[in-house]
Amino acid sequence: MRLVPLLVAGLTACSAGSSSSIAPSSPGSTASVSVSASPSAGASASTEPVSLPPGVPATYEGGQAAGDVPVASLVPAEAQVTGTWYAPQGTLTSIVVAYSIGDDPLFQEHGLVLWSEYADEPRWRAAYGFRDKAKDGVFGITAVIGDATGDGLEDALTFEATGGSGGCGTYRVISVVDAAEVFSQTVCDTFVDVASAPAGLTLTEAVFGPGDDHCCPSAQRVTRLRYTGSGWKVISRETLPLAP
Repeated sequence: MRLVPLLVAGLTACSAGSSSSIAPSSPGSTASVSVSASPSAGASASTEPVSLPPGVPATYEGGQAAGDVPVASLVPAEAQVTGTWYAPQGTLTSIVVAYSIGDDPLFQEHGLVLWSEYADEPRWRAAYGFRDKAKDGVFGITAVIGDATGDGLEDALTFEATGGSGGCGTYRVISVVDAAEVFSQTVCDTFVDVASAPAGLTLTEAVFGPGDDHCCPSAQRVTRLRYTGSGWKVISRETLPLAP
């Protein structure tokens, strides 16, 4: 594997392969965002070893089209599917599946698996996955499908929610075609979304002025990021006042 170097000017870089946790912002501060380098497969998932969460099958032998695949067969046997998203990749389609394990909603294991479709057999192969142990305090995983990397193919922007008044959690961008994580950041008081024209990411951060309550920041900072193929680069940033 190769590490993806960062080209994000003005953002504080973290050590390769890790995320930087950011505490909830307090009045007089900004919800500062830093981006961590993530390992990239650098090759097709069919030629790279795949590390999957425990219990996830490596392949699904059924030959159904994406919409007909029983998604419960794509996660550990004891898991409950909590979300399913489909990412077209030219003539093929990938499936992103989120799941949970455990009956206590405040103490569950959560995971996500990317399943890639191939023209040969087996048609469906687990290409990427991660999990959050119950002790990690994750309440759920959601995903948005869109072209974040600008290659004309769909990516998955995932969010592992940990809650709190700042809406804390971890965002990841998974390049579906490469089955590789190319962005990872743990934040509070910040919303990340897939951008278009040009393709990339939009980070919207709360900016707290002196005397601001946590409910009511006086401004927001909007940063646009573009993927260069080897990292992320800031293409614009502006701070916008919010109505009192």
